[in-house]
Amino acid sequence: MKHFLMYAVLLSLSLLLLTCCALWDEPKESVPTGSYHYVVTAPSRIPNETVDFAQGDQTVKRVMNYEGEIPLSYPTKVYRYQLPMIDLPDSYTTACNQEIEALFGAKIRSSLQAMERQQEPKLESVTYFSFVHGEILTLRIDERSCNGEVSHTYYTVNAQTGKEIHAEEMLAQVGIGGEPEQVLNQRVTDLFASRFGPLEGADVDYTTALNRTQMALSPVTAKCMHLTESGRLILALTLYHPTGEITLEEIPLP
Repeated sequence: MKHFLMYAVLLSLSLLLLTCCALWDEPKESVPTGSYHYVVTAPSRIPNETVDFAQGDQTVKRVMNYEGEIPLSYPTKVYRYQLPMIDLPDSYTTACNQEIEALFGAKIRSSLQAMERQQEPKLESVTYFSFVHGEILTLRIDERSCNGEVSHTYYTVNAQTGKEIHAEEMLAQVGIGGEPEQVLNQRVTDLFASRFGPLEGADVDYTTALNRTQMALSPVTAKCMHLTESGRLILALTLYHPTGEITLEEIPLP
């Protein structure tokens, strides 16, 4: 009996160890950018909702469109909520749509619910604008909070396929060749020279700030750049000043 009990215990421990090892080795669910699958669900209609049917055959579709007066606001404020989705089949585009819903769709619904309770919403407006240069589709979403804060979010995809655009393609669109990292490092160096003086003879604070600014751009992707309506390429970067100040800036390229 003792031998049987010992065997049973050892067998149980072995099974438990194997189970733990299996759980440990099993890869955790990881959903990298570009692999989301998102299905847009139409929100409940409310009396002041308007629907823009004219955009139904365009690449960027408006799936929400609400506007009206913010209750109890004085002077009277008007809210305007537009939620776009990119209607292209690639998984990268569905990832962008997933993020748009997470960043803007949820806040729009929350703001609508707040106004139904006669409370001030978080958002005053969410609007967007899209345009195409060459094979590059740019979607810009503008958000304004009720306290006056404004932000702009950019999404860039291939206008035909919906695939992710790479830094080389962004640079080529405005006629810039070469390795993106070298191009941007040189642009930052030129920016420092014009803003803080020449690199020759610079002190350690200058060179440290320059290196930190360049390193913040690595690895170089198209996500740190966007095209404007007029076709100008803009680089968004964290600028480390020799004085220790840090600013977020948009720098035109070239």
